[in-house]
Parts: sequence; structure tokens; C-alpha cells
Amino acid sequence: MFYGVKKMNRKAIVLFTIMMMVMNSIVFIYGDRLLKVEMSVYVLQLGRYQKKQNSDQMIKQLKEKGYTGYTYKDKQYVVIEGVYLSNKEANQKAKQISQKGITCVVKEHLVNERWKNEIENKKYEHVYKELKKC
Repeated sequence: MFYGVKKMNRKAIVLFTIMMMVMNSIVFIYGDRLLKVEMSVYVLQLGRYQKKQNSDQMIKQLKEKGYTGYTYKDKQYVVIEGVYLSNKEANQKAKQISQKGITCVVKEHLVNERWKNEIENKKYEHVYKELKKC
């Protein structure tokens, strides 16, 4: 009888170990999705264009007014001035740009919180992927 209990414990330990390995693999592979924490960001958008030359023209117009523009492509070429963590900051910038004769709109998007530093440093390459999902 003692042998049977010992044998059962070995099976339980092996089963438990295998289950833990599977769970660790799932968390490792899908952990980012499971623990995804989203935050609101505010995108100052200046236009959506079918043709790249039109988006390039808007970027040029922005530069002439003293601003930097960025373009990313989803179904169209989207021109933005920036991505902001604060709605207030985005709207202040939109007001400045509008006063110089350029129409723009502030749009709220949800993005993964891990992009916060990139947004603060105006490195939007990874953030564009998140914006395309919206």
C-alpha cells in the first residue's frame, strides 16, 4: 500500500510539472496579450489621403508653418502632427495649428501602455501599428 501512494505521488508530481511547463509557455507566448494594459492617447490628425503626394504636400505645408508632421499608412496615408498623452496638450497644439490656417482634429485612441516612453520621445514607429488597429 505504501508503494502505491509513493507511485501516485510521482505521477502527480510529473503531471503537476508538465502542467506548470505548459502554463509558463502560455504566459510567455501570450502574456503580453493577457496583461495588456491600454491607455488613452490623443492624436493630432491633419488629414487622410488616397495619394502619397497629397500627404507629402501637407507635411511640407506643416514644415513651412514651423511644425513637424508624420505619415503612416493604413488604408490611406494619414498625416499627424503628434501623439499626446494629455487631451489638453493635444487640443492646445491643435488650436495653435488652426490659428495658422491648417485644419486639424484631435482623435482619442487606445494603445498599449508600453508605448508611453516612445510617445514622450516622439518615436512613433511602433505606435503607428497600434493606431492602424483603430
